[in-house]
Amino acid sequence: MNYYSKLLPDLLSHSNGAIGRHLNIKNRPLNDYLKQLLSSSLGDKNCLMGDVVFEPTFGWQTAIPTLDDLIDDLLDPELIKAMDMSNGEINQDYRFPKSSRPYVHQQEAWRLLSQKIAQSVVVTSGTGSGKTECFLIPILSDLISQQRQLNQPLEGVQALLIYPLNALIASQRERLDAWTRRFGSDVRFCLYNRTLPYWGITEKSNQVLDRNSLWESPPPILVTNATMLEYMLLRKTDESILSMSKGKLKYIVLDEAHSYLGAKAAELTLLLRRVMLAFGVTSEQVRFIATSATLGGTESEKQLQQFLAAVSGLPLNRVHVVKGSRYIPKLDRGNLQYRQATYQELQTLDKDKLYKALSANQIAIFLRNQFIKENNITQPKTLLSLHQVLSSHLHEPITIFDTLQWIDLLSYAKSKEGQAFLPLRMHVFHSILNGVWACINPNCVLKHNTLSAQKWPFGSIYLCQRNFCDCGEPVFEVRPCFHCNGQVKQETISGSLS
Repeated sequence: MNYYSKLLPDLLSHSNGAIGRHLNIKNRPLNDYLKQLLSSSLGDKNCLMGDVVFEPTFGWQTAIPTLDDLIDDLLDPELIKAMDMSNGEINQDYRFPKSSRPYVHQQEAWRLLSQKIAQSVVVTSGTGSGKTECFLIPILSDLISQQRQLNQPLEGVQALLIYPLNALIASQRERLDAWTRRFGSDVRFCLYNRTLPYWGITEKSNQVLDRNSLWESPPPILVTNATMLEYMLLRKTDESILSMSKGKLKYIVLDEAHSYLGAKAAELTLLLRRVMLAFGVTSEQVRFIATSATLGGTESEKQLQQFLAAVSGLPLNRVHVVKGSRYIPKLDRGNLQYRQATYQELQTLDKDKLYKALSANQIAIFLRNQFIKENNITQPKTLLSLHQVLSSHLHEPITIFDTLQWIDLLSYAKSKEGQAFLPLRMHVFHSILNGVWACINPNCVLKHNTLSAQKWPFGSIYLCQRNFCDCGEPVFEVRPCFHCNGQVKQETISGSLS
């Protein structure tokens, strides 16, 4: 039950210990002061760990129809079979049973992308909400339907998936392999970055594994980054990819769209114009898809819509925002016996009884409601803000540790169906300590009492670089002596204290 209340102090202790070992300062007065400084608790002014953020992670709203119900209407039946396969050949992490219900935002994205007149979509939703499925499933459904009608392998790039990092490109390999393996060489994909070899060592019918194979027969799905795309437009060796894909490009996917800011966005806009010219298509013929985990309300959604319209050259009415929404289960009346119960009383309950007790408890409901805005929209909260409102609600002083124990209790309790009373994800931020700086004035009026009592021969200590102390004297960096690793002396020639 004690998860966050144990984890956070442990993280702080370990990180502070690592900082102390890295600084390697043996001078006793300075070392004692730094230990005191670094031992600050969560929420203290000098604590190097920033304010912790808790994000509610209630499940996403699911649609009514199953995948099986969407056959022929939105999705190709052969794709449904491929995603439903449960034999040992397919990674079970990517199994999508035909009886499962997609999220509402996934179904909405599929509906928009399957329209005959090309529509573009911005998918904005949290981590783990299936943003990749929003675009990959309709793309594969379209390609599989085409292949069945043509009755021959597809050749030429129809879908460009552009990722900002090579690690993100590599993360799509297993998913694409699982869902296209059933179709062999009929529906292929290629991960095109600088690591792609010129000659293939192994063969895989559904994946292009070397550049020569890519040049000879470009697959319908090309996963790449902006740099490789730039090279592809310039290099003679890549010319065959463009010539064999003329007029075929139908999808351009921009993953992590929020990473394109300022000059990056302008460069991307120009790059996409050149891409469409090289592939022989216009923006009206292409379905642009952008994904972003950044959520900031209506204004943020408008900015994402305007971003995709700007980089694609499309009017705003052709760009649609699809937003994932959490499903927040309503609490029943619970066990009214525990309406006024304290933490000490609640934490002794069995797990089976705890959820019912919290569902009636005033403090538990109050804390849960801090994460829920109007219209069932969730919002993250910082640890300090939760501590302040809880202290005010209880009308008594409590510690940060007390607040963490309440958070532990609420996230630990689960209903019979396995739904947590308050499911949370924690985001921890830590300051970077690049060194220690000291005022050279031994009589500095700002020197801490700990340093004065131990006869520290210099002035005030700073944990960030500066040229002058607030007392007006110069400030230099503190470094260990190379000879004794402990004695402190002033070296004005090098501009440092060692």
